Amino acid sequence: MKKIYSYLLPLFFLASCGAGKVAIENTQQVIFEYDESRPLNYGDTLAVSFYNVSLEGERTDVSRSIQLKIYGEGLYYDRKEQLLFIEKRPEVKDIEALNFQSVLRGKEDSVTFNQTLKLNFTGPLNLDLSGESGNKGYNRMSRLRPAILSRGKTGKDGHDGLDGEDAKPAKVHLWKSGEMYYARAELLGTDSVWIYQTTNKDSILINNSGGDGGDGGNGGDGSRGKKGKIGDDYEREPGIGGDGGNGGNGGDGGNGAAIEVIVHPNAQEVMTALSVINSGGKGGDAGEGGDAGKAGKPAVGQEDSVDGEEGSQGKNGNSGKAGSIPNVRVEKFEFKNW
Repeated sequence: MKKIYSYLLPLFFLASCGAGKVAIENTQQVIFEYDESRPLNYGDTLAVSFYNVSLEGERTDVSRSIQLKIYGEGLYYDRKEQLLFIEKRPEVKDIEALNFQSVLRGKEDSVTFNQTLKLNFTGPLNLDLSGESGNKGYNRMSRLRPAILSRGKTGKDGHDGLDGEDAKPAKVHLWKSGEMYYARAELLGTDSVWIYQTTNKDSILINNSGGDGGDGGNGGDGSRGKKGKIGDDYEREPGIGGDGGNGGNGGDGGNGAAIEVIVHPNAQEVMTALSVINSGGKGGDAGEGGDAGKAGKPAVGQEDSVDGEEGSQGKNGNSGKAGSIPNVRVEKFEFKNW
């Protein structure tokens, strides 16, 4: 589920192994490319490539370069999948251009270029009013072999996943003006109002579900016990392996909330393809327990030691509760001032 970004957010495009460094003093422009013929709306996801253009006109793919940062309100980039998520919530209607900046950094300086992503409002409309999902708990690394003690160290426990956020009660008005369908969404008891739009009446989804719980982090592995040793005047038994850390618990899913959807008679044809959901968020998965540390190797003539204990798996998070049955109806209302 989504993450909400309501401020100017830096998005990092990390370098792949072996990627060459770009000399910014020889940079003419940074451009980005995507399929401009595809339907594109708020809430959509698209593949994007970024290119540095040198003064000689040579293009270099910098989509994963550590030199490149992208600053954009309500945008999130997944570098692994190379997908750009449009998570901005439109506060006014008919805004089709999303502006952001691409910044290419050198050792001591940087160059900045303004970019524009244009929406065409032709695809399916997804009004995501759901609660924010909880973050995943941190995994713990394996413990290092102890420097003093004979027994291996116990792995650290994984962190618990965070709970998903509850959705808030919402009211949505749907109407048509010309060829465009508009949806005004209001979170009741707050100042949050957004206006979405589409020319596609055949696929409109309104989601007021609870956020998913974050997965628990995995426990760290126990370290190996020290080797046994027999000296002239002392003997050290082989150490017992360290126990694995316990997995973190999954976060609980948030609760769905009540939602009222009022469709104007001039747009009632959307009723056949309108979907409204307000389910509870899914509970996060439990983190796995860490592996047991191996016993230390015995010296000649010593008995074997024993491995540590496996860490315990955490508990799965509980799913949230669904909201009340959505209230969806056709009814006249005044929309001219919206």
